[in-house]
This record gives sequence, structure tokens and C-alpha cells, in this order.
Amino acid sequence: MYGEKYPAIQMSEDIWKFLRIGTITLFSHDEQYYAMANGSCEWEQEHGLEIDVNEFNQVLYVGSFISNGFHENPENPSTYNYVKSGA
Repeated sequence: MYGEKYPAIQMSEDIWKFLRIGTITLFSHDEQYYAMANGSCEWEQEHGLEIDVNEFNQVLYVGSFISNGFHENPENPSTYNYVKSGA
């Protein structure tokens, strides 16, 4: 990360200025529905960006693009950036 500049983000809602969503995939698992948004962000162009949300608008994952780790089992993904936000 030496020499890289990170964007100056003053307020949390400003982060959307630095994200680019390329695709949104909708899928179901055990009768629940999920959306997986993939794209890129200013500070992590090499690994991309993935944001996964369930049908209750809970954010389940935010991090580099992994695709299959979340998609196989949303309740027990094989990733360290797993989060579960309040609805």
C-alpha cells in the first residue's frame, strides 16, 4: 500500500461517490433471497468490491470480490469480512 492515496471521506454517506457497482446478482438460498453487488472502489482496485444484502435489507458482507464464498451459504460464508447489520 506504499504510496497509495486514500480518498478523503468526510461523512459516511460520501462513500458512495467512490464506489462503482458493475453487476447485481439476485439469488435464493433456503427460501431466503439475497442481492450480491459487485464492482470496484477507489482504495481497492485490484480485488474489487462486493456488498451482499439479504431480503430484509441487512448487510451481510462488505469486502473484496469473493463471489462464491458468500453465494454457497450466506449464513456461514467462508470469509472474514462477514457482517450482519441491523435492519
